[in-house]
Amino acid sequence: MISAHYLGPSGRGIYAAAVGWVALFSTFGHLSLSQVVVFRATGKDKDEWLPDTFGTMLALVGVLALIGWCVAGAVYLFTRGEAFGHIPLSVLVLAFASLPILLWLESGNSTLISLGELNVLNGAQVVGTTAGIFFTFLLVGVLRYDIEGGLVAVFATQLLISSVGIARIRRHARQVRFNPTVARELLAGGSKLHMNAVGTFLFAQANVLLLNYYRTPAETGFFQIAVQLLTALQVIPLAVSTVAYSIVARKGPDEAWPEQRSLLLKSLAIMVCVGAVAYVSAPAALVTVGGAAFLPSVPVFRILLLTLIGATCSMVMASQWIGRGLFKTAAFLSLGVGIASFAANMLVIPSHGMVGAAWVSVAVYSVSIIGNGIMAVIIERRVRRLRINEA
Repeated sequence: MISAHYLGPSGRGIYAAAVGWVALFSTFGHLSLSQVVVFRATGKDKDEWLPDTFGTMLALVGVLALIGWCVAGAVYLFTRGEAFGHIPLSVLVLAFASLPILLWLESGNSTLISLGELNVLNGAQVVGTTAGIFFTFLLVGVLRYDIEGGLVAVFATQLLISSVGIARIRRHARQVRFNPTVARELLAGGSKLHMNAVGTFLFAQANVLLLNYYRTPAETGFFQIAVQLLTALQVIPLAVSTVAYSIVARKGPDEAWPEQRSLLLKSLAIMVCVGAVAYVSAPAALVTVGGAAFLPSVPVFRILLLTLIGATCSMVMASQWIGRGLFKTAAFLSLGVGIASFAANMLVIPSHGMVGAAWVSVAVYSVSIIGNGIMAVIIERRVRRLRINEA
């Protein structure tokens, strides 16, 4: 809200695109090592896994950050900056300063969770994001450092959060060692899961980068703030998804299905109502969030509301896929949908802009409805057969 009000649509568009580019490099670069960290820690004493894992992760993050910086620099020089669209070099440099921190946060948070330090993780998040709001208001709103100020605030927020986590992990780790064997284990394990993260980025965030490349910064800002507002509406299915994971972990996927099916149906009913209210109140909501300058976002936001059903299905059903061990299936589906989404956006964004990007998102989440619907039918039939056999 702060950046939108003070930077306007064009400034917000450049800001979002710069953050999106770093997110792209972070998504490809973190290699999904965080899940492997949890696997290495399961059922072991911290002295058995933490020193080697912590030291190896720090080394890998450093190497991956250097590789990311080199690749970004090469792309900029080779294309003379054209690949990054309307983003100035100074903005890119400040944005990519956060790359090592973003690469660390994924694995660092998983390490804290594995150590049972949820209070530290939550405390760091609360303190860091609260400070980030203050930094953003000070640098962007008061001192008027514009986009650069907003990115410095983002860097300071992430640095604060990661520093608290690293300090606490270091207290637990009596020694910090780099272990080549652990490095190979982390990289090999992460590679099996990484397609899911890449696919998710391609269909969820790549459209902002393409809009920044093919269209104006203002149009990028209009689209991105509509996406942000839509994300805020998804807090309900996200919360239900957390409950569903807990039920599946406790009862198993088959035993959990009746309860999870009820949660899914109730969530869908609620999100239909939420979508209807959001459709009517869209102009007022976008003026409140970004100001009157963002009224052109209203039609795009209303189109994106059609994705709420698919997003809800995807979130609430995710625990069934994971609980049944369908990691590769889920990863390949996610990657396939991501590639198809990216290709579709490449075709429609140059000529249809943010409206085209919004309809591609609707199409992608329609595929989610079909895929998760088929999965739900299969599970329902399986559970019924099990009940008949038990009877």
